[in-house]
Amino acid sequence: ATISKDGKTLTTNTVGSFRIFVKTEHTINHDYSYGENSSNIIKIIPATPTITSLLAIPSSWVYGNTYNIPYPTTSNTDNPGPVISYSTDYPNIISISGTSIIVTGVGNFNIKITVGATTNYNSPPPFIYSYTSIQATTQIEFPRSFHVTATYDISYNFVPAQFVVGDPSTQTITYSIQ
Repeated sequence: ATISKDGKTLTTNTVGSFRIFVKTEHTINHDYSYGENSSNIIKIIPATPTITSLLAIPSSWVYGNTYNIPYPTTSNTDNPGPVISYSTDYPNIISISGTSIIVTGVGNFNIKITVGATTNYNSPPPFIYSYTSIQATTQIEFPRSFHVTATYDISYNFVPAQFVVGDPSTQTITYSIQ
């Protein structure tokens, strides 16, 4: 720790207790002699960091999709920095592994960001963000081999349409002619 000569600025690079010494010096014209020295102890306590970058959150959370959300930066300047983690209290709607978030259900959910303590910084209360996931839109397509013309009175065996996005175990494709 260092202190300015005028005693107005204290600079530290770590938490802990430091003794500050104060002494008098002769004045320019020596009107006063040296006085008593004095000291006191100052305790530097850990700071509490803030999140300094916004999360790169998608505009919508769609069922079945996976999102990679990089960890935010904080005002913690320790090296190594804090351990940051994501969690949720809605595991039936999202699954989290590191920075990978998979939407496994539809509805409201929270993402909780926890920032760990380091040498000079406390762990702040968790940051909680609330979102809503939505259903995915089913997409189907006909295969490339689909006949676009047919001859009267001839039967064709068509390759059926297929899901591009969807779940064949819970959805069916029906056909009709209009």
